[in-house]
Amino acid sequence: YTVGTKVTNNKFTHTPGIAIFFGENDNIIDKNTFNDCCYILSDSGVIYGGRDWASRGNEITNNVITAGEFYVSSGEWSRQGIYLDDAISGNLVEGNIVDGYDVGVLYGGGCDTIIRNNTIKNCETGILASIWAGPEELWEYLLRVSPAYRSDLWKSKYPGIETLPTSSSGAKNRINNPTGNRFYNNTFINVTNEMQADIPYSSK
Repeated sequence: YTVGTKVTNNKFTHTPGIAIFFGENDNIIDKNTFNDCCYILSDSGVIYGGRDWASRGNEITNNVITAGEFYVSSGEWSRQGIYLDDAISGNLVEGNIVDGYDVGVLYGGGCDTIIRNNTIKNCETGILASIWAGPEELWEYLLRVSPAYRSDLWKSKYPGIETLPTSSSGAKNRINNPTGNRFYNNTFINVTNEMQADIPYSSK
């Protein structure tokens, strides 16, 4: 986990697992190319982050992610080009090309995420929005980033932090009803299910 790291203009090839694991805040993953990555794992992704309610300001932009020759669909436990897992929040996913994965982009809950202007090709599902309410440990993650534990500077930069709940019941409700997410202006080419969701989202 890092803050303010920039990963730009790199080439990742024949990486059997996750190519980039990110978390925390203000990281930039931009203009990278990925070929033949994440081909031995399941329920994983080429670019992966998760379980970080306080995460804000990360940008995953203008990357090209291609499954490549080694990739074989993993079936029930799929592989994603970009995987925003278990309530990671505050991410911008924009201008990426994802080609040939089970899922182009998986959004797994969390708040204030924008997924726009991406091109997703030759995938079973383009964008999958699916939350796993999970064990109480997920609720505890949310409570630990309560505004009571954050500075005024933090809250002024990321106002959404102030809306995080401070009780177990509030945390459980937020996990099941995330807010502030927008998915729009994405292009799907040869994709079986363009957008699939079991939670509310807006699209154009």
